[in-house]
Amino acid sequence: MIRTIIKHNIKLIAVDGAIGVFRYEYKEGRGELNPRQNRLKLIHRIKKACIYMNVAGLVTNQVMGNPDQYPGAPKVKSVGGFIIGHAVKYIIHIQKRGSTRRVAEFSKSNQDGKSEAEFYLNEAGVSDVEVLPKKKELRELLSEIPNSMSPANLVENAEQNLKDLSLLQE
Repeated sequence: MIRTIIKHNIKLIAVDGAIGVFRYEYKEGRGELNPRQNRLKLIHRIKKACIYMNVAGLVTNQVMGNPDQYPGAPKVKSVGGFIIGHAVKYIIHIQKRGSTRRVAEFSKSNQDGKSEAEFYLNEAGVSDVEVLPKKKELRELLSEIPNSMSPANLVENAEQNLKDLSLLQE
């Protein structure tokens, strides 16, 4: 794996549907749990390679409804059990909330608390705005920007601010 990463200058390793293949191969359920979990250790190997080679890693997985009825129980849990849950650093649930609106919820993070990020899928791809302005609307918006906000004026103001700051430090 390491030789392939170096040879092809790989910067991202993506595993789409980490459990799907194993669910198909091992249909018997708990009777084949041990061999299935041993094969899942591949995800740990990928994680170690990513850390060692300073490469980003992305693993997608399926979720299923959680039948637990206690208060505060998560509504969904990942398929694959604890091996998947312990192998990853972040767990992000992406929820569909409309035709183009999506919300990514960070539910497991070693350093960061729970948070959400909203984004949209539109003509531009992934965007932080629902509807992109048309060219005509964009020209109108740009024409409304005062001359004091032109790039040349912004650079001039920044240079003046830096000079003022250097005078204060002396």
